[in-house]
Amino acid sequence: MSRNLTAIQAVVLALLVIGTLALAAFGLSILNERSGWTSGSLRVLVGFPDVGGVEVGSRVRVQGIDAGEVEAIMPPDKPGEPVRLQLRIIGKYRHLVRDDAKVQIVSDSLLAGKVVRIVPGSPGGKPIDDYAELRADMRPDPLEDASKALAKATSTIARADAILESIDKGEGTVGKLVKDDAFYKELHEAMAQTKLAIRDARNGEGAIGKVVTEAIASLQDIRRMVALVGQNADAIKSLPLVRSYVVDIAKELIRPDCKRYRTWYADTDLFEPGKSVLTADGRKKLDEAAVWLNKHKYENSEIVIAAFAAPTQPADFANQVTLKQCEATVEYLRSKNVHHTGWWWWSTRPIKGIACGNQPTPVPETEKMPAGRVEILVFVPVK
Repeated sequence: MSRNLTAIQAVVLALLVIGTLALAAFGLSILNERSGWTSGSLRVLVGFPDVGGVEVGSRVRVQGIDAGEVEAIMPPDKPGEPVRLQLRIIGKYRHLVRDDAKVQIVSDSLLAGKVVRIVPGSPGGKPIDDYAELRADMRPDPLEDASKALAKATSTIARADAILESIDKGEGTVGKLVKDDAFYKELHEAMAQTKLAIRDARNGEGAIGKVVTEAIASLQDIRRMVALVGQNADAIKSLPLVRSYVVDIAKELIRPDCKRYRTWYADTDLFEPGKSVLTADGRKKLDEAAVWLNKHKYENSEIVIAAFAAPTQPADFANQVTLKQCEATVEYLRSKNVHHTGWWWWSTRPIKGIACGNQPTPVPETEKMPAGRVEILVFVPVK
């Protein structure tokens, strides 16, 4: 026999669902931010004798900025040869990497793994081309050394406590020597110094104290991040990098307050079947689309790329394919500067991709179009 939920139970259930979606959206936003979905990405190579802790997807930082990720790890052909990392740098940071830059592998924090750190080099260095080789900097990792020092100190303190307990019980040679007042005094002075070291660690003083302070700060950052997720669920859903996973397709495509211009292409006209790889004919068609977009540069306009898959495709597959097709289309059109609206670098208009999967379009259509297609739309607010 079924039972209706009370009002309180319904509210609690709704909050749990919203919280789960918010956490998933936050995770996806971080992944997309790391993926660098922008044009002009820079790829560089660097070799290390050992890349311990670095994985595909590990963060790449330039001057402390999250600027990209490790895109691939290429094992050596022979034992002892360097392991090569392929790094992808987001396009807006490529000007910070010069030919005299160096690459380090360092610890992110005591609670996180490794990150790849790029030391940009001198301002007079030359810009580098894609897949250029950078030099590896093999200097020791300070945070890793501090972590080892903390572990060693902890082990020493534990052994000292065990020795003191044995002495208090009168066990062993040292326990017997406790009867010697001079020895007993020296031993307690040593323990007092050990306790002083522990106090310094608690107060954040000294080398060990700094390591403990950093660990506490990392935990506090995690707590703030979780709180931020709970407080900003709606804001996270509106982030453009979250894209099709939480985007309201109807809200993006139905805009009664805007004038709409549209052109479209069958997915097979642009991409290899079932993939997101542009064909030669597909690039030509997007070149035509770029000319069309440049003819529709209006004040406050916005470009939207909507990709649809055939309803016969599995939902997960359709979502992934249309997502990648959106990325490929947006990146190619960006390279044609369709988002620039003026002479100044800041004179741009938004361009976003919406992966619709195998969902039907929410817009009533009279034009017959293929189920698998890419729509290129321009929305202009009506004044």
